[in-house]
Amino acid sequence: MNRMIPVRGGRILALWATGLIGHAPAPPANASADLASVMPLHSGAVTITAPTSFSLGKARPGQTMVSRLKPVRVDDTRGPGAADWTATVSATEFSPGSGRAITKAHISYWSGPAIRTTGDGVFTPGQLSRGRAQSLSTTRVAFSHFEGSSENSASWRPFLVISIPDTAAADEYAGSIIHSVA
Repeated sequence: MNRMIPVRGGRILALWATGLIGHAPAPPANASADLASVMPLHSGAVTITAPTSFSLGKARPGQTMVSRLKPVRVDDTRGPGAADWTATVSATEFSPGSGRAITKAHISYWSGPAIRTTGDGVFTPGQLSRGRAQSLSTTRVAFSHFEGSSENSASWRPFLVISIPDTAAADEYAGSIIHSVA
């Protein structure tokens, strides 16, 4: 890993992130015949697609970085009767080659509005605007869908806000932003 070179007497940090994706658990392979008689079983699934690797840019200690990520998309192909889902987001610390990490308490997220939806029902962003950004010190709702009756999808282009501590050292920092859906 290359160390960043100080510019004009200031310390510079480079931040990188990896996007990780979690999936909803698959339905049991041996679903009960009683359950099938009450609710039809569908072979579709709910899936999520998110950026896998991206640079968040460079910053100095004490700065706040705002980065817009590439789109995140949920596709629900389960069909009638199973159209509710919730996408969540979490993060890891951003760690340097050596020294103290930028903790999750310094990382915030806001989903913004949907950039595209298909199907019926109500699509709800977890955090519509920057003023509603939430710390990723814990898992947060990124987007949700309910009251739908058929296959659906939603895409959004979230923002990540990182408040760089004054004590951060010049280095390359790496962390993960994890999207999942259930």
